[in-house]
Amino acid sequence: MLFEENLFNETIECRPAVIPAINEEINIFSHGDRIFGRVLVPKAKNENDRFPAVVFLHGYPGTEANLDIVHAFRRAGVCAVHFYYRGVWGSHGYYKFSHLYEDAECVLNHLRENADQLKIDPDRIYIIGYSMGGFCAMNLLARDAKVKGAVLLSPCDLGSRYINKPARYQVTIDAQKGGYFNVPNDTYLDEDVKAHAEQWQFPVLADQIDPKMPIRFVGGSEDVTTPTAIHIFPAMEVMKSRGMDVTYEEIPDSHEYAGHRILLTKTLFNKIVEMEQLP
Repeated sequence: MLFEENLFNETIECRPAVIPAINEEINIFSHGDRIFGRVLVPKAKNENDRFPAVVFLHGYPGTEANLDIVHAFRRAGVCAVHFYYRGVWGSHGYYKFSHLYEDAECVLNHLRENADQLKIDPDRIYIIGYSMGGFCAMNLLARDAKVKGAVLLSPCDLGSRYINKPARYQVTIDAQKGGYFNVPNDTYLDEDVKAHAEQWQFPVLADQIDPKMPIRFVGGSEDVTTPTAIHIFPAMEVMKSRGMDVTYEEIPDSHEYAGHRILLTKTLFNKIVEMEQLP
């Protein structure tokens, strides 16, 4: 059972008969390189308790990992999972857009393989992808990820963005200026986008997703980074034409949602609750 009232309230002190909340480290290999993260496990009444899990997929470059929401979800009864892709924030290897969904697949496999230890119900795993994490989520779904549902928050349609205006996409040069990513050269990310842009377009990916997969989109009314009209609605049209269970909700904020963190947390949580109630 999920508890919205605990999103912003500390749960009562653990009594001796209650198993306290814990943090489990993610330290696994993805295609030969170590990636790191954490699973925030809620407190439990007994050893047999199993919780739904939500995997948070961070954006580009990941300075905003929505960790305030991760902790809130754990308080409300969710195993909340966050991790860092290869080549960023301490995870080994090279950062690459086509690595993002590969890394996420490895994390999902890890959760299923260790479900008992992590107190996860393997049939109730969800993904929430923010910005470039939404790009990751769309690719995961198109690759038939074994999840119960997905929420895409201001997702980035990287393929369509490049196809529509390739001259603007000097992504590696900008990334190198900030020093965020481990990449081998100044054309590494650009070459990745050029090679995959056609297949990464959201309407193309939307046509490959299991039509039984429930998907919830959330966008910002003031988002100029990944505007809804370009990055959400075209994919939704394809999904609706296929009879999929897909909805959109708008929050009055920009791409960062800096002014509405509580509203954002409640909105995302309610999307998970909606999908929990589906058969």
